[in-house]
Amino acid sequence: MENKIVLRDVSKTFVKRNGGAKENRVDALKDVSLEVADQEFVSIVGPSGCGKTTLLRIIDGLIPYDRGEITINGRPVGAPAQDRGMVFQTFGLLPWRTVADNVGIGLEISGMELQKRKPIVQRWIEVVGLAGFESHYPHELSGGMQQRVGLARVLAINPAVILMDEPFGALDAQTRELMQEELLRIWNQEKKTVIFITHSIDEAVYLSDRVIVMSARPGQIAEVLNVRLKRPRWNYDVRGTPEFTELRAHIWKMLRQDRAGVAAPPGD
Repeated sequence: MENKIVLRDVSKTFVKRNGGAKENRVDALKDVSLEVADQEFVSIVGPSGCGKTTLLRIIDGLIPYDRGEITINGRPVGAPAQDRGMVFQTFGLLPWRTVADNVGIGLEISGMELQKRKPIVQRWIEVVGLAGFESHYPHELSGGMQQRVGLARVLAINPAVILMDEPFGALDAQTRELMQEELLRIWNQEKKTVIFITHSIDEAVYLSDRVIVMSARPGQIAEVLNVRLKRPRWNYDVRGTPEFTELRAHIWKMLRQDRAGVAAPPGD
């Protein structure tokens, strides 16, 4: 299987000027190397401030990196592109637009005419379970439904890579588990490459093929763990298995050793 995403020795330093010529430098990432295969689901966990979100935004092309190299299918990453889609923790829906209009905004921006984008929008509304809510506005939806709109909005542009930054962090526990199951069903059906940021060890283990554990700032990859739990995972009690418990305990032990109370850098 050809590697979809390749990072080689990626580093990022934020520089702030506190008046005059004085600089405040924050080393967010240092020499991060990682390969993510086509159609793989990878989660990244780590202590607050370790640069998880910074790394995800660099992969998306939203912010530049200082050193190293990032390629997707052999092409250097330098700016956002349609082969990548980002799902944020904050839903980011436009309150004056309906569900259908929010889902279709990426297609609209790309210049696709209304009649062509209508069936695409409808398909993804149905896939995420929002059929019947096409004409509703964000304020009329629950948090879980709003996040479904955000996911459908990204899927509608058909990216090869989906980048997800704590997408379920603001949801209640029950809705969060339902959204995890929904995401796995969609991923299993659509065969996308996913990089998923989370603070939840359980969520990372449940969703992923591999879990990347990052160290405290400057963020580096401390360990890469294979998750060998069978799939699909929504039709049996994977969280009750000894394998799940052992992997969760191992990750928690690593993170507990890194809990030094480091302040978060910009973008994390």
